[in-house]
Amino acid sequence: MDILPQKRLASVTVKKLFGQFDHTVNLRLADRITIIHGPNGFGKTALLKMIQAFFDGNLETLKQIPFDELSLQFEDGARVQVVREIKPLDLETKTKRNRRIKEKVVLTVSYVDSNGLAEQPYTTNQRGPDGGLTHIYQPSNLLAEYSKLDEDTWVHDSTGEMLDKDELRYRIYQESPRAIAEFRNSLPTWLKQLRCSINIRLIEAQRLVTINQEEEIHDYVETRRSGFQSAVNSYAKQLSQHIQETLTIYASTSQKLDSSFPGRVLQTNSTIDIDQVLLAKKLKDLEFTRQRIISAGLLDKEDQTQLGLTQSFDNITKNILALYAEDVATKLGELNNLTNRIELFKKIVNQRFSYKQIIVDKDSGFYFISNNAQRLKPTDLSSGEQHELVLFYELLFKTDVGALILIDEPELSLHVSWQVLFLQDLANIVKLSAFDVILATHSPELINDRWDLTEALRGPDDGQGSNS
Repeated sequence: MDILPQKRLASVTVKKLFGQFDHTVNLRLADRITIIHGPNGFGKTALLKMIQAFFDGNLETLKQIPFDELSLQFEDGARVQVVREIKPLDLETKTKRNRRIKEKVVLTVSYVDSNGLAEQPYTTNQRGPDGGLTHIYQPSNLLAEYSKLDEDTWVHDSTGEMLDKDELRYRIYQESPRAIAEFRNSLPTWLKQLRCSINIRLIEAQRLVTINQEEEIHDYVETRRSGFQSAVNSYAKQLSQHIQETLTIYASTSQKLDSSFPGRVLQTNSTIDIDQVLLAKKLKDLEFTRQRIISAGLLDKEDQTQLGLTQSFDNITKNILALYAEDVATKLGELNNLTNRIELFKKIVNQRFSYKQIIVDKDSGFYFISNNAQRLKPTDLSSGEQHELVLFYELLFKTDVGALILIDEPELSLHVSWQVLFLQDLANIVKLSAFDVILATHSPELINDRWDLTEALRGPDDGQGSNS
């Protein structure tokens, strides 16, 4: 399957959310940060979950949230419409098992691409070559609790609850994440491509530990079982592994360049006159870069004689030094991206955490040193500090370029003084990683002076839509 080019969401509109709210949120694409605010009960969290559910292919979640219509507009002009309808069950299905259940929820998804071409709409519950559940579900204990009425309808033997095949897939998915793969494969090609065109992550309010469904299930389960303590330790180990993998690439690049260096020296055109001032500046800049990488914990300190180009050199020597400088720049370039992220991570954490300092190295990933020089494990942090650590680690090291990040009420885990810093730190991370953020908040302190990034959700009596 060919994946559509990566898209950016430009606006979201929902009609009759909870039967009464009409909201439109226009994303601040230039700033890459959009803030949704409004009173409790107006649908901030629901809106985030609807966006996440669509791009995750979780149509069951969309069915469970009461709304009439969801529209997604993309930067390139393409648009999606999801219509939610409640339809009566046919008489035959009702009489087979449970007369009390008289209706089912049906979603119809329509798509018009950037050229104005419409795809054939997809409707849940429709029969097709994917109809019915396959062997993937047979090991599930949950499946044994349901009886199949027809190709589209299953009923719980004890409660009489009726589910269509999509709903049952997602119910079983709670036990067996492998099931989600088959459901996604059953979607039409254009819908599979569309949902893969945006990499989405939802960071919920109840906790700030989120594991992508694509990650190993064992890690997911272990993190959920043991909570924040397992998460911060897990992330320390992950950063250590990330550093080791990056150093492996660095070592491989260094080996290739070093082995070919003599041959390339012999091929150097010594007649080219290299500006010694510029060469000296380049070597000085490379040494500064090396020191940054050492400070970030990626390289060990070295007893190395500094090259001082205070005297004149002949062309041959200058050409060799220029080739050496190019090689060093290539080698260090393998470490540059990770260095930038570690530097920002350390800056954010050290700016917030009192009486302790974060240390990053390739063996431990990260740990902390107290003001009295005592080494602290990540789990020695307070729960609030662990929340912060997890949140910013997620954003810096577990979020892809071009992704859409949804953050629900980050202020719940932030001290008021930290809330004021949040948007600026988030903006710095966004600059580094180039992803988009929609966050929902109640906090004026978090918004601070960036009301230009806000979209207000209004009630039926306040006039529908959103204000900037």
